[in-house]
Amino acid sequence: MRDSRGWANILYYKFETEEKALDEFFILFNMFYKETYGEELW
Repeated sequence: MRDSRGWANILYYKFETEEKALDEFFILFNMFYKETYGEELW
């Protein structure tokens, strides 16, 4: 699951629109970063 295009497609289909998928990606990435490094990016 290291192919970023795969994740993009999953998010795109799940959230229907590219804009929503992008928003959700940033939310999920921020959550992952916070859990990993103990701080938020933004």
